[in-house]
Amino acid sequence: MISCDQQSCSFGGMCVVLSENHLSDICLCDFNCSASVDDTEAICASDGNIYNSTCFMDLASCKQQKAIYQMTPIHLCHYNGSSNTVLPSLFLQ
Repeated sequence: MISCDQQSCSFGGMCVVLSENHLSDICLCDFNCSASVDDTEAICASDGNIYNSTCFMDLASCKQQKAIYQMTPIHLCHYNGSSNTVLPSLFLQ
């Protein structure tokens, strides 16, 4: 594992030290995204996913530690009949 001394968490993430030996330091992506679904806020993102809001898009960006940005218009995303909603999760996996 990489310690907080050796990594930086970008895109809204914060490195958290979980033990003295730094063997389990992690990036925390603590976004308070609303779980309610509102189709009027649906966003087509540069990673090809459709997110329920910019908050979920930013959460995905933090978890993946890469830039994800909004594409317009939404019809640029290919709808495959399944939901690509990113559910709230605090830690990188």
